[in-house]
Amino acid sequence: MTNPHGETGPCCKVGAVAEAFELEGLDATLRERWIADEDRSGVRELADHVNVRLLESALRTDPEGALEGEAENYYRLLTDDDVSRGMRTEARNRLRDRGIDVGGIEERFISHQTVYRHLTGCLGVSRDSSPADAETAVRDGLATVRALQRRTEVVATSAFERLDRDGHLQVGDLDVLVDVIVSCRACGEQFPLSESLVGRSCRCER
Repeated sequence: MTNPHGETGPCCKVGAVAEAFELEGLDATLRERWIADEDRSGVRELADHVNVRLLESALRTDPEGALEGEAENYYRLLTDDDVSRGMRTEARNRLRDRGIDVGGIEERFISHQTVYRHLTGCLGVSRDSSPADAETAVRDGLATVRALQRRTEVVATSAFERLDRDGHLQVGDLDVLVDVIVSCRACGEQFPLSESLVGRSCRCER
């Protein structure tokens, strides 16, 4: 295929996912929803949209097919911060039982930053935006960190499971936990990754 730059092959990760999972009309949908006159979608919503469509495509390979809303529910179970590890593990196991490469699917999930770069770089789309206030900026920053945490956990879990399957390790069911600690180098005060970070300062600044 020819990408928007006139070159052969996918333009970026979004293009690669769209090609691999045959997500027809994805670019048009992303463009229309991002610059719509009313009810515009943010890049986080658009990233969720791409990832749900990816899951829908994977579920269609199951001879039993997929129920309406099933992809959205699995996506929530795999990515939502409020979902317990037990529920997430159960969801992954159910998908594996259906012959779906869960680790491979999760590694294909895209971030909102990737969607933004695809829209502005690959598709050349732009729209007016207003400056974010402090609370929104912190919330967006924390969401980025949490997305990286989840991705690191997914990649590490897949690596350990592969080592186990190949006989290099002998482990049972495992959970890989990635923790991020924000700490002042001077006073050593630590902050939790929560929205209470808005307006916070360490002992050095009080």
